[in-house]
Amino acid sequence: MKRRLWQLLYVSCALLILLVLAVVAIHLTLRSDLPRRIVVDALRSQTGLEVEIQSLSVSWWGRTRAEGIAISLPLSNVPL
Repeated sequence: MKRRLWQLLYVSCALLILLVLAVVAIHLTLRSDLPRRIVVDALRSQTGLEVEIQSLSVSWWGRTRAEGIAISLPLSNVPL
């Protein structure tokens, strides 16, 4: 019985550590430049236009804010 309790404690601690690591990894990903690059690449491939976004912030609760959006024709420096 005592051994079973220790095993349950070890598994619980391991799951808690994995959960904390996952939360930290998601937080760092949301704060990085990766979401902005994904959005820019998706818009470029779907529209065929040049797209620039200066900053993109994504929160845990679904709020997304993009600033400094410029859309232009390919091979043109003038935004639409």
